[in-house]
Amino acid sequence: MSVANIDLSGIGVGSSSDNYCESLGCENTVLGDGRCDDCKKVTPIPIATSYTEIDWSKTKGGRIPRSIHERQQWMGATVNDDNQKRPFAPWGENDHPEADDDTDARWKWSLEANYVTGGKLESELEQSSSIEHRAFIQQVDDPIAHVDFDDVIDPDSGDVHPTVVSILNQIGRTFTEISQSETGIHAIYYGELPDNVPQAGWDLDDKPFGTNEDVPSVEIYDRRRALVVTGNHVRGTPAGIHEWGSDGLRELLKENDQLIETDVSKPSDDYEDFDVRSCVD
Repeated sequence: MSVANIDLSGIGVGSSSDNYCESLGCENTVLGDGRCDDCKKVTPIPIATSYTEIDWSKTKGGRIPRSIHERQQWMGATVNDDNQKRPFAPWGENDHPEADDDTDARWKWSLEANYVTGGKLESELEQSSSIEHRAFIQQVDDPIAHVDFDDVIDPDSGDVHPTVVSILNQIGRTFTEISQSETGIHAIYYGELPDNVPQAGWDLDDKPFGTNEDVPSVEIYDRRRALVVTGNHVRGTPAGIHEWGSDGLRELLKENDQLIETDVSKPSDDYEDFDVRSCVD
């Protein structure tokens, strides 16, 4: 593997403050060249120059970027036999006043009272038998964005659909993990979609990849969403979250008919071009 640079982004439990060592999982507060004196003695983990060089079979579990781990935006999650994921907060109030009378409020992932930090969630995972997974609750006003690939890893061979590599190379390297199903891939970025794109998504092929039952697909979103985060970090990808390339992203969206281009230089005759809500008192 060729090396573009050394990734020193913090991973795991701990603060992302500039006063902390930036090496993997370290919580020391003495800084040298981005690493504490202890970590200077350890060989840093190199990252690949592109996703083309990644060996997708090599992962390391339990790796959560520190910058999201410390956020109070986590819930537990359950996954049923049909791979349906539901955030759940066993520590919450089932009769919280903001929930419907006939609904257990602990399942409500829009309820901020259910949110805990990543550290608190790790403790709950050790103690509770009702949750087995982590759900990060992405908010409208936070800087986090996700690229979520489904059914892109062949369960038998472990091969990754080539379009995944192409897309990730186009928008840039960042923390990347294998999904709970082991047939999907998550890439977590800092970034925003264009104003006229609430979220994007399309199929990557017209037939299933390998022995998957469904066609491979991708979703890109930067607004409120619940994502089951596994921490199964793909080795060779950055340990921390990086900003996506806005130009590469816009070109990708354009190539896949995800951009809504409206000519504002002349009046539109198309009713759908108007935001009706802005006309309502």
